[in-house]
Amino acid sequence: MLHQWKKGARRTLLENPIYKVVEEVHTHPSLPNPIPFWLIDARDWVNVIAVDTDSLRDSSARILLVKQYRIGPERVTWELPGGTTEESDTDPLHAARRELLEEGGASAARWEYVGSMSPNAAFFRNRTHCFVAYGCRVDPNAVIG
Repeated sequence: MLHQWKKGARRTLLENPIYKVVEEVHTHPSLPNPIPFWLIDARDWVNVIAVDTDSLRDSSARILLVKQYRIGPERVTWELPGGTTEESDTDPLHAARRELLEEGGASAARWEYVGSMSPNAAFFRNRTHCFVAYGCRVDPNAVIG
């Protein structure tokens, strides 16, 4: 049987506005001692594949990428628009629309929810929600943050 783990004590090791690092002790009947695991509790994330046409099959389709400096790799990266959900977001689609506007200065005519997945099930507890945004147009007057 795969799931025979039992969760025990839990304590917060670090907390900031973006995520929490927690330690949880788990036991398994096949192991002699409890094992500590370190996990990251974070808000759900969204990623947007923003296309300027009505179909991904259109040979002239272009995908909007955003250029950002990232502390982790210590360099400028090209990424899909996206980010964390906020308390003010009513659902993942609301967050995706907000992130596309904030990071790409764009809006979309049609949205399709692709699904969600764990960004790294080994130690993240949140989900990444993926969307395709069709008919994207960049607002030339958008203030991009």
